[in-house]
Amino acid sequence: MKPIIYALLRNWHRILSPVVVLALAIFSTAALLLSGSAPPREIPEEHSWAISVETAQYVEVRPQLRLYGRLVAGRTAEL
Repeated sequence: MKPIIYALLRNWHRILSPVVVLALAIFSTAALLLSGSAPPREIPEEHSWAISVETAQYVEVRPQLRLYGRLVAGRTAEL
């Protein structure tokens, strides 16, 4: 039994440090919760926006490309 007591007395800072940190966290959380008041609730106003509607149509569109240079095959084959 004596070795356990001596070990606890020798390492008291390792045991007490987490307990103190936990107690401070609980105390500060309680202090913040008790000191604050609930914010007033504001009901947001409803907004309406004017919109316009268009019917979608299928249209074939091709890009107009103007490219300069020359076309070269990536590979060549001899027959």
